[in-house]
Amino acid sequence: MSLDSKTQAVIAIGCATAANCTGCLEKTVSIAKELGVGEGEIGAAIEVGRRVRAGAAAKLDQFAATVNSVTAESSEAKNGGCALHRIFKHPRG
Repeated sequence: MSLDSKTQAVIAIGCATAANCTGCLEKTVSIAKELGVGEGEIGAAIEVGRRVRAGAAAKLDQFAATVNSVTAESSEAKNGGCALHRIFKHPRG
């Protein structure tokens, strides 16, 4: 591979974030810090991963709406919360 170790670590941080893998993120951040990757770069990689994950989730929501008669909306677009609260009502309210 032609990428240096720091670059690989930064990419791995973004990938771990996008994949929702807590263990991978914890390990790759630790490795990145050992390699001298700065907090700003780590934060930027996490943000890229979040954006990738959000885009993928939005596309999945759109697809899911087409495979069932229930229309699904992106919970982030509506109110930033989990959509489960609209389906399952809390017994107290």
